[in-house]
Parts: sequence; structure tokens; C-alpha cells
Amino acid sequence: MKIETILLPNADIQTHFKQHNARNKHQIAQVIASHYDVLKRILPPKRKIWMSEDTRMSVFKAVSMVWLYYVTINTCKK
Repeated sequence: MKIETILLPNADIQTHFKQHNARNKHQIAQVIASHYDVLKRILPPKRKIWMSEDTRMSVFKAVSMVWLYYVTINTCKK
């Protein structure tokens, strides 16, 4: 079985979400949560510099990659 894979560098994710005025992980998570109500309740509070990253941020990272993949595929088909 062959599974198609693509690379989605962090820089591409950052570039895409700058269109939504999101410049860091928390702002990207806020944009995603604003589009998906189910994710609003798990959005962690903004991290203080002495705190480690909340494990829930991995959900938003995964959704950001799916979002970028979807946008990329739809752009290529046009």
C-alpha cells in the first residue's frame, strides 16, 4: 500500500496564518478555535514565559496542518 505524504514546514503554516493576523502559536490556535466551536473549550490560556507549552496545543498544531493541507489542495485544483 502506498500512502501519499507531503511536507508542511512550520514556516508555511506561519505564512498562511499571517493572513489572519496570527503570528505565534497561541494566536494561530485562537484563529482555529474561532472557526471550530468544539475547539473553543480546549483552547489553553496564553502561556507565560516560565510555563511549558500546554499539551492541548498539539491538537491545534494538527488542525493547522490539516487546514494548510486543505487550502493547498484546493489551490492546486484551480
